[in-house]
Amino acid sequence: MVRGRLSRWFFIALPLAALAVAVAHAAPPAKPVTATEMQNNTRITVPPGGALVVRLESNVTTGYSWAIGKNDPAALKPLGKPVYEGPKKAMPGTGGHQLFRFQAAGADGTDATLNLEYKRPFEKDQPPARTFTLTVHISK
Repeated sequence: MVRGRLSRWFFIALPLAALAVAVAHAAPPAKPVTATEMQNNTRITVPPGGALVVRLESNVTTGYSWAIGKNDPAALKPLGKPVYEGPKKAMPGTGGHQLFRFQAAGADGTDATLNLEYKRPFEKDQPPARTFTLTVHISK
C-alpha cells in the first residue's frame, strides 16, 4: 500500500520537477524593439517571433491619426488596434502618441516594408500630411 502511494507520487512529482527545471532555464521573453520618428526611412532588425512597437507623435484633437498604409501581415502581424497615449499634462490641443504593435511572423531573413500614414480619415482625396516608412529585417 505504501509502495503504491510512493509510486503515484513519483509519477506526479517527476513531470512537475522537469517542468520547473524547464521554466527556470527558459529564456526571458525578448524586449520589444521600439521604433519612433527617429527611425523613419531606416532599417531595423527584429528577431523571428519578436515584437515591434512603433510609437509616433499624434494629435487626435486635430482629426489626424496614423493608419497602416502598407504592410504584409504574413511578415509583420498586427497585434490589435493602435493605442493612443494622451499627453502627460492634459492641456487642450496637446498631442500624444499612437502605438502600433506587431509580431515578426516572417521567416528568418525576411525583409518587410511598413508604411504608416498620418491623415484625416474623412478626407478621402487628400494625401497624408506625413508618412512613416520602416524596413523591418527579421533575423536572429
